[in-house]
Amino acid sequence: MGSAQSPQPASRFSGDNDEELLVYMSLRGEDPKAAEEAWAEFYNRYLGYLFGQCKKVYSATLGDLGVSDLVQDTFVRAFERAGTFKSRPTTDNDAIRYRVRGWLGRIANRLFLDILRGPVERGLSETESIAPLSADDGNANDDCVSPRVKLIRDALATLSERERHVLRVTADWHRSDRVHQRISNKDMSALAQQLQTTAVNIRQIRKRAIDKIDDYIKSHERPSK
Repeated sequence: MGSAQSPQPASRFSGDNDEELLVYMSLRGEDPKAAEEAWAEFYNRYLGYLFGQCKKVYSATLGDLGVSDLVQDTFVRAFERAGTFKSRPTTDNDAIRYRVRGWLGRIANRLFLDILRGPVERGLSETESIAPLSADDGNANDDCVSPRVKLIRDALATLSERERHVLRVTADWHRSDRVHQRISNKDMSALAQQLQTTAVNIRQIRKRAIDKIDDYIKSHERPSK
Protein backbone atom coordinates (compact mmCIF):
# COMPACT_ATOMS: atom_id res chain seq x y z
CA MET A 1 0.00 0.00 0.00
CA GLY A 2 2.97 2.28 -0.62
CA SER A 3 1.23 4.83 -2.81
CA ALA A 4 -1.62 5.19 -0.31
CA GLN A 5 0.70 7.05 2.04
CA SER A 6 0.97 10.07 -0.25
CA PRO A 7 -2.63 11.04 -1.05
CA GLN A 8 -3.43 13.15 -4.07
CA PRO A 9 -6.70 14.90 -4.97
CA ALA A 10 -9.26 12.44 -6.33
CA SER A 11 -11.73 14.64 -8.16
CA ARG A 12 -13.80 11.84 -9.65
CA PHE A 13 -14.98 10.92 -6.15
CA SER A 14 -15.66 14.47 -4.96
CA GLY A 15 -19.42 14.00 -5.37
CA ASP A 16 -19.59 10.77 -3.35
CA ASN A 17 -20.59 10.83 0.30
CA ASP A 18 -18.32 9.46 3.00
CA GLU A 19 -19.96 6.03 3.19
CA GLU A 20 -19.58 5.61 -0.56
CA LEU A 21 -15.89 6.48 -0.29
CA LEU A 22 -15.48 3.85 2.41
CA VAL A 23 -17.15 1.26 0.21
CA TYR A 24 -14.70 1.99 -2.62
CA MET A 25 -11.82 1.91 -0.12
CA SER A 26 -12.92 -1.52 1.09
CA LEU A 27 -12.65 -2.86 -2.48
CA ARG A 28 -8.89 -2.34 -2.71
CA GLY A 29 -8.42 -6.01 -3.58
CA GLU A 30 -10.78 -5.80 -6.56
CA ASP A 31 -10.02 -2.26 -7.76
CA PRO A 32 -6.90 -0.87 -6.03
CA LYS A 33 -6.76 2.28 -8.17
CA ALA A 34 -10.33 3.31 -7.32
CA ALA A 35 -9.76 2.39 -3.67
CA GLU A 36 -6.70 4.62 -3.36
CA GLU A 37 -8.37 7.50 -5.19
CA ALA A 38 -11.38 7.25 -2.88
CA TRP A 39 -9.00 7.12 0.08
CA ALA A 40 -7.25 10.28 -1.15
CA GLU A 41 -10.59 12.10 -1.30
CA PHE A 42 -11.46 10.81 2.17
CA TYR A 43 -8.05 11.93 3.48
CA ASN A 44 -8.45 15.43 2.09
CA ARG A 45 -11.93 15.77 3.60
CA TYR A 46 -10.93 14.76 7.10
CA LEU A 47 -7.29 15.78 7.47
CA GLY A 48 -8.03 19.16 9.04
CA TYR A 49 -10.66 17.79 11.39
CA LEU A 50 -8.65 14.79 12.56
CA PHE A 51 -5.45 16.76 13.04
CA GLY A 52 -7.28 19.37 15.11
CA GLN A 53 -8.90 16.73 17.31
CA CYS A 54 -5.70 14.74 17.80
CA LYS A 55 -3.71 17.88 18.59
CA LYS A 56 -6.27 18.91 21.20
CA VAL A 57 -6.42 15.49 22.87
CA TYR A 58 -2.94 14.00 22.44
CA SER A 59 -0.41 16.81 21.92
CA ALA A 60 0.44 17.05 25.62
CA THR A 61 1.52 13.42 25.51
CA LEU A 62 2.88 12.94 21.99
CA GLY A 63 4.03 16.40 20.98
CA ASP A 64 3.44 17.87 17.52
CA LEU A 65 5.50 15.26 15.67
CA GLY A 66 3.78 12.42 17.49
CA VAL A 67 0.36 13.88 16.68
CA SER A 68 1.28 14.08 12.99
CA ASP A 69 2.37 10.45 13.03
CA LEU A 70 -0.82 9.43 14.82
CA VAL A 71 -2.97 11.21 12.23
CA GLN A 72 -1.15 9.53 9.34
CA ASP A 73 -1.38 6.12 11.01
CA THR A 74 -5.10 6.66 11.62
CA PHE A 75 -5.73 7.32 7.94
CA VAL A 76 -3.71 4.27 6.93
CA ARG A 77 -5.69 2.14 9.38
CA ALA A 78 -8.95 3.61 8.08
CA PHE A 79 -7.91 2.61 4.55
CA GLU A 80 -7.06 -0.91 5.69
CA ARG A 81 -10.26 -1.35 7.69
CA ALA A 82 -12.74 0.60 5.63
CA GLY A 83 -14.86 -2.53 5.31
CA THR A 84 -15.45 -2.59 9.08
CA PHE A 85 -17.38 0.70 9.05
CA LYS A 86 -21.01 -0.15 9.73
CA SER A 87 -23.34 1.60 7.30
CA ARG A 88 -26.84 2.66 8.24
CA PRO A 89 -29.84 3.32 5.98
CA THR A 90 -29.53 7.09 5.73
CA THR A 91 -28.67 9.64 3.06
CA ASP A 92 -28.21 12.48 5.55
CA ASN A 93 -24.65 13.61 4.92
CA ASP A 94 -24.44 15.35 8.30
CA ALA A 95 -25.42 12.15 10.11
CA ILE A 96 -22.91 10.15 8.06
CA ARG A 97 -20.19 12.72 8.74
CA TYR A 98 -20.86 12.57 12.50
CA ARG A 99 -20.55 8.77 12.52
CA VAL A 100 -17.40 8.81 10.39
CA ARG A 101 -15.81 11.34 12.73
CA GLY A 102 -16.57 9.11 15.69
CA TRP A 103 -15.15 6.10 13.85
CA LEU A 104 -11.92 7.93 13.07
CA GLY A 105 -11.70 9.13 16.66
CA ARG A 106 -11.96 5.58 17.92
CA ILE A 107 -9.24 4.40 15.54
CA ALA A 108 -6.95 7.21 16.70
CA ASN A 109 -7.63 6.42 20.34
CA ARG A 110 -6.89 2.73 19.86
CA LEU A 111 -3.61 3.54 18.12
CA PHE A 112 -2.74 5.97 20.92
CA LEU A 113 -3.36 3.24 23.49
CA ASP A 114 -1.12 0.91 21.48
CA ILE A 115 1.67 3.50 21.77
CA LEU A 116 1.24 3.76 25.53
CA ARG A 117 0.99 0.04 26.11
CA GLY A 118 4.27 -0.96 24.55
CA PRO A 119 6.17 -3.72 26.33
CA VAL A 120 5.12 -2.69 29.85
CA GLU A 121 1.61 -4.11 29.41
CA ARG A 122 2.54 -7.65 28.48
CA GLY A 123 1.79 -9.09 31.92
CA LEU A 124 -1.86 -8.05 32.18
CA SER A 125 -4.71 -10.37 33.06
CA GLU A 126 -6.13 -12.81 30.51
CA THR A 127 -9.45 -10.98 30.91
CA GLU A 128 -8.09 -7.64 29.70
CA SER A 129 -10.73 -5.92 27.64
CA ILE A 130 -8.55 -3.96 25.19
CA ALA A 131 -6.94 -6.12 22.50
CA PRO A 132 -3.98 -4.63 20.58
CA LEU A 133 -4.71 -3.73 16.98
CA SER A 134 -1.13 -4.09 15.82
CA ALA A 135 0.02 -7.54 14.85
CA ASP A 136 3.25 -7.23 16.86
CA ASP A 137 1.46 -6.02 20.01
CA GLY A 138 3.13 -2.61 19.81
CA ASN A 139 6.64 -3.88 20.50
CA ALA A 140 8.27 -3.12 17.16
CA ASN A 141 10.17 0.09 16.45
CA ASP A 142 10.32 0.94 20.14
CA ASP A 143 13.41 3.08 19.52
CA CYS A 144 11.45 5.27 17.09
CA VAL A 145 9.04 6.74 19.62
CA SER A 146 9.55 10.17 21.13
CA PRO A 147 11.32 10.70 24.48
CA ARG A 148 7.98 11.85 25.91
CA VAL A 149 6.29 8.55 25.03
CA LYS A 150 9.22 6.56 26.43
CA LEU A 151 8.92 8.54 29.64
CA ILE A 152 5.21 7.70 29.87
CA ARG A 153 5.97 4.03 29.29
CA ASP A 154 8.51 4.14 32.11
CA ALA A 155 5.90 5.79 34.32
CA LEU A 156 3.36 3.09 33.45
CA ALA A 157 5.91 0.46 34.40
CA THR A 158 5.94 1.81 37.97
CA LEU A 159 2.23 1.09 38.38
CA SER A 160 0.78 -2.15 39.64
CA GLU A 161 -0.92 -4.52 37.19
CA ARG A 162 -4.24 -3.58 38.80
CA GLU A 163 -3.64 0.14 38.24
CA ARG A 164 -2.58 -0.36 34.63
CA HIS A 165 -5.63 -2.50 33.93
CA VAL A 166 -7.98 0.14 35.35
CA LEU A 167 -6.30 2.85 33.26
CA ARG A 168 -6.53 0.81 30.08
CA VAL A 169 -10.18 -0.12 30.46
CA THR A 170 -11.32 3.38 31.39
CA ALA A 171 -9.07 5.02 28.77
CA ASP A 172 -10.67 2.91 26.06
CA TRP A 173 -13.92 4.78 26.75
CA HIS A 174 -12.34 8.07 25.71
CA ARG A 175 -13.80 9.43 22.47
CA SER A 176 -12.13 12.44 20.87
CA ASP A 177 -15.45 13.52 19.33
CA ARG A 178 -17.24 13.84 22.69
CA VAL A 179 -16.91 16.53 25.33
CA HIS A 180 -18.49 14.77 28.33
CA GLN A 181 -17.72 11.10 28.67
CA ARG A 182 -17.27 8.39 31.27
CA ILE A 183 -17.42 4.63 31.38
CA SER A 184 -21.00 3.36 31.59
CA ASN A 185 -22.39 2.22 34.94
CA LYS A 186 -22.86 -1.28 33.52
CA ASP A 187 -19.23 -1.60 32.43
CA MET A 188 -17.96 0.06 35.59
CA SER A 189 -19.88 -2.52 37.62
CA ALA A 190 -18.42 -5.32 35.50
CA LEU A 191 -14.89 -3.97 36.03
CA ALA A 192 -15.47 -3.62 39.77
CA GLN A 193 -16.75 -7.20 39.93
CA GLN A 194 -13.78 -8.43 37.93
CA LEU A 195 -11.35 -6.77 40.37
CA GLN A 196 -13.52 -7.62 43.40
CA THR A 197 -13.89 -4.03 44.52
CA THR A 198 -16.36 -1.15 44.24
CA ALA A 199 -16.97 1.45 41.52
CA VAL A 200 -15.91 4.16 43.96
CA ASN A 201 -12.61 2.40 44.56
CA ILE A 202 -12.09 1.94 40.81
CA ARG A 203 -12.27 5.71 40.38
CA GLN A 204 -9.85 6.18 43.28
CA ILE A 205 -7.44 3.66 41.75
CA ARG A 206 -7.62 5.51 38.44
CA LYS A 207 -6.98 8.89 40.09
CA ARG A 208 -4.03 7.56 42.07
CA ALA A 209 -2.54 5.97 38.96
CA ILE A 210 -2.83 9.20 36.98
CA ASP A 211 -1.27 11.15 39.86
CA LYS A 212 1.62 8.67 39.99
CA ILE A 213 2.24 9.08 36.26
CA ASP A 214 2.12 12.86 36.52
CA ASP A 215 4.54 12.85 39.47
CA TYR A 216 6.93 10.49 37.67
CA ILE A 217 6.96 12.60 34.52
CA LYS A 218 7.48 15.82 36.45
CA SER A 219 10.41 14.34 38.38
CA HIS A 220 12.11 12.68 35.38
CA GLU A 221 11.35 14.99 32.46
CA ARG A 222 14.30 16.99 31.26
CA PRO A 223 13.66 20.73 31.17
CA SER A 224 13.30 22.10 27.67
CA LYS A 225 16.21 24.18 26.43
